[in-house]
Amino acid sequence: MKKTFIYSLCFLILSGCDKGGQFTDQLQIVPRDTLKYWLANNQWPVPETVLIYDSLGNKIEKDSFFALQESDDITWDYFFNVEHVVERIVLRKSTENDKMFFAEMDQIESLVSVKSGFKILRNVPVDCKDKRRLLEEVYKRDQSNRASGYEGMDIAVDIANMEIVYSLIDKCGTELLNDLDPKHGLAMLLAIQHSDHKWRQYYSDFLESMVPLNLIKPSQIALLRDRIMMDNYEPQLYGTQIQNGVLYKVDNMDSVIIRRQKLDMIPLKEYLEGLKEYMTH
Repeated sequence: MKKTFIYSLCFLILSGCDKGGQFTDQLQIVPRDTLKYWLANNQWPVPETVLIYDSLGNKIEKDSFFALQESDDITWDYFFNVEHVVERIVLRKSTENDKMFFAEMDQIESLVSVKSGFKILRNVPVDCKDKRRLLEEVYKRDQSNRASGYEGMDIAVDIANMEIVYSLIDKCGTELLNDLDPKHGLAMLLAIQHSDHKWRQYYSDFLESMVPLNLIKPSQIALLRDRIMMDNYEPQLYGTQIQNGVLYKVDNMDSVIIRRQKLDMIPLKEYLEGLKEYMTH
């Protein structure tokens, strides 16, 4: 009986794929770049109350939806309201582009499973007297890990770096910042910046406290602030972050230019050109 129901449901979806707009007029489809970003950052803000429909507007129960997810002939779109809360999922017939997209999502999900090492960091053995050398090694590993561009990065290196920084902060406390140079401050910033959004948020105040000590430059903190804004789906302030190869949204381009000038940051156009060259390296 269940198989018959699912088969009938598939028929409705596949035959009615041109009529789904009637009940989504007040909603906006979630861009696929946004779906990739949610998955890549382990953020999937789809509430349990989300409603699921076929392309004719017939409501679908979640058990049936989960069964239909195994079919290559069916795909689904997410729709959110003006407050960017996902309200609806609509199933329809798959296209070749849909199949390519979900193959990309599978690859991202595999990477996220590796990045889960950031969720619960290990407290590794560190000696506070050796903090300068440890942080210098963190910096060298971070830069070497990015020498060949994003494609050549090893997430395990970033996790190991973050565990060193995490352990130093935990063990050394307020004494950690004594007798350090800017290169050590930058090492901590990079390790945290290249970790998980939870740790960027958690240690943001700690990193900003290093600015008056001249261990981190205000322009370097701008990178962290923008990344946190992007993590929270908010417009960035300094234009330092890109998403899927393009500049992530900014609150106001004129304001971004002024903010960059105040921090003696290079012009935005020059920055983006350099970033593009690095990514294609």
